[in-house]
Amino acid sequence: MKAIIMAAGVGKRLQSLNINKPKCLIAVGSTTLIRRSVNLLVSKGISDITVIVGFKGHLIRNELNNDVAYFENPDFHSTNS
Repeated sequence: MKAIIMAAGVGKRLQSLNINKPKCLIAVGSTTLIRRSVNLLVSKGISDITVIVGFKGHLIRNELNNDVAYFENPDFHSTNS
């Protein structure tokens, strides 16, 4: 089974919380939201995971390393995803 995580947007509604980083990198406890999502998918047997990145995508890549595949959305400012 495959999964796609949309994580390219700027996250304007949460800017007061996520100071200059994608909202999926907000930590709940000691784990980021995107890491929690990936861990949940893997625990359910889903190992083919692609993350769509855009805004500060390098930070998401640093968080997840090679645990997932990546697709770059260069139009994230207009599509917000």
